[in-house]
Amino acid sequence: MKSLRSWGKVSQINRLCLPVPRRMRARPFPQRDPSFVPKRYGGGSVKDDMGYTGLGVVNDGEQPAYDITIRNTPLKDGAKLAFHRGQTERLTKGDREAFYPAFVEMKLGGIFGSGLFDFMRERGVPSITVPITYRDSSNNWFQTDVTFERDVQKTGGLRLGWTQKRIPNPDS
Repeated sequence: MKSLRSWGKVSQINRLCLPVPRRMRARPFPQRDPSFVPKRYGGGSVKDDMGYTGLGVVNDGEQPAYDITIRNTPLKDGAKLAFHRGQTERLTKGDREAFYPAFVEMKLGGIFGSGLFDFMRERGVPSITVPITYRDSSNNWFQTDVTFERDVQKTGGLRLGWTQKRIPNPDS
């Protein structure tokens, strides 16, 4: 069997395989850019958060994240999942988690975040997706969609999932 070299194909292939200029290479999204990841849904761990149940997130990316906003999410029957203190100015990889206390607000009252699983079970809601938006120092915007899924085998009955994407500036 003839090799590519003996047919003269290697030099043709080498000519086609030019190095890609650095500015055109694909950047690894989670390593360089800020990368918001849900750490847990549970009780607060520091003084100001004691007694509350909410979402704890961390920045796993190498760059700091700025203007972090977690959005309130509409639910069934006119209710919404609301996050108090839903904005953080800056979060780096070395910072502790950002914790957002959760409440289910309804037309006539509401419940603390610890009742989220029961609310979802009673109304047949299998999952809830909560968007978190943030930017890097170059003003590139990102969104992490955190998914709360009912799972009776998990502690607290909720499993967290997430996806990330780059988005246009939400203010424009």
